[in-house]
Amino acid sequence: MNSGRAAQRDAHRWAAIWLWLLLLIMLPGAAHAQAERTTGDWQQFVLDNDVWRVLGTYRVEKAGDQYRMAPVSQTKGPGVINSQGPSDVQFSGEDWAFRSDWGNRGVAQFRLRRAAQGVYLGWSYLREERQNFNMWVLVR
Repeated sequence: MNSGRAAQRDAHRWAAIWLWLLLLIMLPGAAHAQAERTTGDWQQFVLDNDVWRVLGTYRVEKAGDQYRMAPVSQTKGPGVINSQGPSDVQFSGEDWAFRSDWGNRGVAQFRLRRAAQGVYLGWSYLREERQNFNMWVLVR
């Protein structure tokens, strides 16, 4: 009778191990699927004198196979350039790129790379010159 209980415990142990291994195989795929979410509200931060400064929140939506982006709120103040409209929004693999109309300063290009789930990092460029280091965080 003891050997029967031992065999039953071993069977339960192996079932638990197989379930754990199955979860290890499946969970990264589920996390990757969640990481692919690109639509929603994104908060923009700029690194300014080693401090992250909030510049605004933008909504990214997808219509068909095209993305569009619009400001929800933007910080106002000295030295802050508000976007007059993002355009040409593209997600490709780990990259996110778009243009932003900075009024009389010109049209900036943002080139961002996925750093973590819901987080992109990268630079804004104006006439191919680096401007600001950005962090974009999916907030809703």
